Amino acid sequence: MNRAMFVSLRSRLLLLVFLAGLPSLGLVWFTGVQERRHNEGIVEENALRLARVAAAEQGQFIASTRQFLMTLSQFPEVRRLDTTACNQLFAQMLARNPAYVNIGLVKPDGTVCSSGISLTEPLSLTDRPYFQSVLRSHEFATGEYQIGRITRKPGVNCAYPVLDAAGRLTGVIFAVIDLNWLNDLAHRANLPSGSRLFLIDRNGIVLVRYPQPSKSIGLELPYAPLMKTVLDQHVGIIRSSGLDGMNRVYGFAPLTQAGDFPIYVILGVPIELAKEEASRTILHNMLWLGVVAMVALAAAWTGGDYFILRWLRVLVAATRRLGRGDLAARTGLSEQQGELGQLGRAFDEMARSLEEREAERQRATDDLRKLNEQLELRVTARTSELREKNEQMQSDLKMAREIQLAFLPQKYPSFPRDVDAERSAVRFCHRYLPTGDIGGDFFGVLPLSDTEVGVFICDVMGHGVRAALLTATLHGLLGELAPVGRDPSLFLSEMNRALLATLRRVNTTMFASGFYLVADVANGQLSFANAGHPSPLHVRRSKQTIEPLARNKGSGPALGLFPDSVYATARSRMAADDLVLLYTDGLYEVYDESQQQYGEDRLLAAFRQRLQLPCPEMFDQVLTELRQFSSTHTFGDDVCLLGMEIVRVGVAEQSQPVNAPTRARL
Repeated sequence: MNRAMFVSLRSRLLLLVFLAGLPSLGLVWFTGVQERRHNEGIVEENALRLARVAAAEQGQFIASTRQFLMTLSQFPEVRRLDTTACNQLFAQMLARNPAYVNIGLVKPDGTVCSSGISLTEPLSLTDRPYFQSVLRSHEFATGEYQIGRITRKPGVNCAYPVLDAAGRLTGVIFAVIDLNWLNDLAHRANLPSGSRLFLIDRNGIVLVRYPQPSKSIGLELPYAPLMKTVLDQHVGIIRSSGLDGMNRVYGFAPLTQAGDFPIYVILGVPIELAKEEASRTILHNMLWLGVVAMVALAAAWTGGDYFILRWLRVLVAATRRLGRGDLAARTGLSEQQGELGQLGRAFDEMARSLEEREAERQRATDDLRKLNEQLELRVTARTSELREKNEQMQSDLKMAREIQLAFLPQKYPSFPRDVDAERSAVRFCHRYLPTGDIGGDFFGVLPLSDTEVGVFICDVMGHGVRAALLTATLHGLLGELAPVGRDPSLFLSEMNRALLATLRRVNTTMFASGFYLVADVANGQLSFANAGHPSPLHVRRSKQTIEPLARNKGSGPALGLFPDSVYATARSRMAADDLVLLYTDGLYEVYDESQQQYGEDRLLAAFRQRLQLPCPEMFDQVLTELRQFSSTHTFGDDVCLLGMEIVRVGVAEQSQPVNAPTRARL
């Protein structure tokens, strides 16, 4: 009897339903465990990634602050230390730049003479490390993250020297970066409930906290094990419990260091969130699985005999006949016999229409094949069209590159112009390396007379088509401004005015750094003016020296920024066998694997080691050294390098200006 019970269809149906549910139960449990582990890993990755994102944003903002302060340091009212004018200027800048808490100006004795926020009493910053650093180095410096004396808010101070025309420090301009950007980042990240975000200094003092931004500010981080791990490892992930007893995953990373004052951002996300979500999923799935299993067992037990067993043999017999190809097979069941009767009726109808359905299926297959063929033809045509458009775009970029290269001098002029290149008093060589098909660097040589030549070099903001179009504009302006080419100050002023007018007509904001010099080989004099561009290098081979040409000569703002910019003309002597090297900042702004920049000091040393080499060989060796230094063995920005070699001075002066047709040929 027991054996009969286990071999019966009903028992087997119940056993099958039960056994079918066991793998589902195991799968639900295994999937939930895997989901929990996966969620914990995601929580860890997200915590560390957001900490690194905050560090990267801070580094970029400090770099932009340096450019911002460098531009402000060139304002006339700032260089004059005009308290009233500077107060108004800084207040306007604060209104336009809410990311800064304050902007101010400090005298060399440490006294704050101007501030975007009104001062209630005299204030001295002589004890601030960033102020002392600027006094020593005359370079940009950042301070330790701290609570400001003027603003009473946490921030980081950035300072830049204000120099007079002789290169003497007359003041220090500073800006305080508001650290509340970190709270904004936390809001944008939509952190889970129970998350914690801290910004601490090297002593573990809390500078910013999210949520409850005012709580614990200025106090030591209360989680001693977490603070020790952060200060020891600098970057990483740790699991720890807070004072509220909640276990969290903490991701931490240093923000961009300010001298010897590292700062760390710490993000803690509750680990229980990942576990709770996975546990809810397991419970939900198991409940539904139980419900389905109970329903299946009940249906198999109560309905097996009545709905299945009575008519099963009839259906099986008819099915076997149909399987043997007997399309006349019928069950003989009627709809009055219940659902199985309806099934039998449907089976009979199916048998009658099987041949017709087979024919319909064949027709549908043929139609589908035709549709697939048409689709393949359309895809092929679209692919061909996209390929043609891509090839056209590549062809256009290639033509744009050729046109841009055509803007550069194809053949350098001779001085005097009636001699061949070998006897010219001035010789040139260059290297032009855009990062893409087209770039934003440009230079031009402007013959002014038989003994005078003007040289212009510029670096347009950004890369690609926009920057290349602006270089085309500057190329056109170079020829138009030839009549004022003997006056570097006037030349840059007129170029700035014309460029700004063009940019305003197209309603866009762009700028370019530029440097223009005039070499007079008749009297051995260099005249030049600077618009926010890196200083060229003056190589005196006879004395075995190399130094920046425009050191301590002052610089005006970049071209295209301000309508009334003033550019001062400076002068220097030159001798036979001298070499003037002009370049853009992409030449030295390369980074090794540790993200250390090559920098202008290394560049100066690289040229100093090769003073006696011919100009082309010198350029190629320096470029090779820079590629070897770079972690990618490439340049991250457009590179333009121009050398002007003074073969002799004191040639017979023929100061007649070069006429327009001759200049066009050159």
